[in-house]
Amino acid sequence: MRSIVSLTNKDNGQLILRIIDDFPIGICVTDHTGKFIMFNKAYLKLNGYKQEDLLGKNFTIVVPEPYKEKLQKLHDDFIENEFELLDIWDVQKADGTPIHVLANASWVEIADQPTKVTFVVNVSDLKKVEQQLQNTVLELQTDIKQQEKIFLNPFFP
Repeated sequence: MRSIVSLTNKDNGQLILRIIDDFPIGICVTDHTGKFIMFNKAYLKLNGYKQEDLLGKNFTIVVPEPYKEKLQKLHDDFIENEFELLDIWDVQKADGTPIHVLANASWVEIADQPTKVTFVVNVSDLKKVEQQLQNTVLELQTDIKQQEKIFLNPFFP
């Protein structure tokens, strides 16, 4: 327990920030209004943005237009209720490329203000595999129905 306590001392604040910045999972911190106040390198790489593109901007900059209002409301609800479900969301990279991310969040108070720390992982490849599996299942179901027609109707050409 002493090693964890020593990491939280003021002298080791830079070490903690360096660990967060080098963490392989995307991490962003938004204030109570939804403005970015911090993110790590993995978050920037995942979204293709530069630090100056995001700092102080609302997090919905990475959200496609149809979902901005919904996700802002979910952010506001999270700040108020300190609860969010792990889920997959559609976001877009700086160049407009859509990606799917798995996101989970923690409620943290910084300087007496509620903040949201969000952890994100790109799951676009998993979504592609899921779609391929669904397509395969549909093809197999179609094949089975076709075979049933053949076996049930001896006059089927």
